[in-house]
Amino acid sequence: MIEIKRASVKLKKDIKNLYQKVYGSYYSLPEIQDDDLMEEILNDEDNVWVVAQEDGNIVGSLIFRVNKEISVCKAMGAVVNPSHRGRGLFSQMFEFGLQLIDTEIIYALTRTISPEPQKLLLKHNFVSLGIFPNVRRVYAYENHGLYAYIKPSAFQKRKKINELTYEVAALQEILKQIIINQDFRNGALEHWKEFVYEKIKIIPRQKFNIEPKEAKKIETKIINVEKDYINEYDSLRFKFFPFHKPNFKIITEYGSFYLHLNMIDKHCAIMGIDVPLDDIERLYNLFFNIPYIVDKLDARYLEIVSMASKHVNHSIILDNGFIPAAYFPCLIPLKENKNKFRVDAVIFFYPYNLPHFKKLFIPDDFKEYVRYVYSMIVEKINREIQSSLQ
Repeated sequence: MIEIKRASVKLKKDIKNLYQKVYGSYYSLPEIQDDDLMEEILNDEDNVWVVAQEDGNIVGSLIFRVNKEISVCKAMGAVVNPSHRGRGLFSQMFEFGLQLIDTEIIYALTRTISPEPQKLLLKHNFVSLGIFPNVRRVYAYENHGLYAYIKPSAFQKRKKINELTYEVAALQEILKQIIINQDFRNGALEHWKEFVYEKIKIIPRQKFNIEPKEAKKIETKIINVEKDYINEYDSLRFKFFPFHKPNFKIITEYGSFYLHLNMIDKHCAIMGIDVPLDDIERLYNLFFNIPYIVDKLDARYLEIVSMASKHVNHSIILDNGFIPAAYFPCLIPLKENKNKFRVDAVIFFYPYNLPHFKKLFIPDDFKEYVRYVYSMIVEKINREIQSSLQ
């Protein structure tokens, strides 16, 4: 008899053993690899760590990390013992946890080599928001799909978008068509209606008369990084990245930035940038240097989250080789004049590795993301080839 239940910290060792049995030393998520973080999650009542247990043995695990302050939950780390697959355990664990979550947004990343989690998310009215190529490495680098369930209360706080660069607008248009295809008129996704029919002014990428310069002063800091981050948080830009903690601070003559770098699979996220708001040239030069600095740290994937309305920033990011991969409505909480809003986000990544197409399962409503993101990668490669041949 299998029992689906909420895990306690006393099951920590057994849970770790399950991931070790299934993935060996290849599993890279810090929630499993970092003992202190794992214990922190299990002890925090806001989080919901679900396990499947049979005869005292842990045979399945799924994490729901919760940040109540921003009303966002991340479903992650799903694993089932191979001997127990095909019995619907992932579905049971997911539905058990879903009943205990009370946030305005729940999102999940799914491995594209397995169709079952994606089918389950679509069944529960999650919407596919984008794809991240080579985002995580287990046995090899994998493509992951981003899905989210966004409640009506989040859309009620949503701040409308007036202008988008062409590249971001194209990504948003794919999302709108997905919502139409999922038929929001049936009621479950009806609250997406205003977003779907919102009129956006599409603007060209801003041109900059800036000759980018290589940073000569690069200082890498790994001691007291989280303390510095907390002290400087209010002055940072591009700082929304929940469920991560910075472990690198990079200081250059153009500005500084914080990173979360996973040393196992080399996944890297930009968690904040310190450049004056009105200094376009310094920001441009910093973005020009960031991919090269991160490459020297041996990172193989780089990601940044930006407010969708910041089209000047997007022009800078796009100019410096980043690719828009996902459009996430209502993700970022914002307070203006005592009013609370939620604003849309765009998630960009910098492609270091060639795309992996092996075992790439793509639901029908997901294929346009793949076509678009990979077309942007090809365009970037062709542009760089032509530039080098001039």
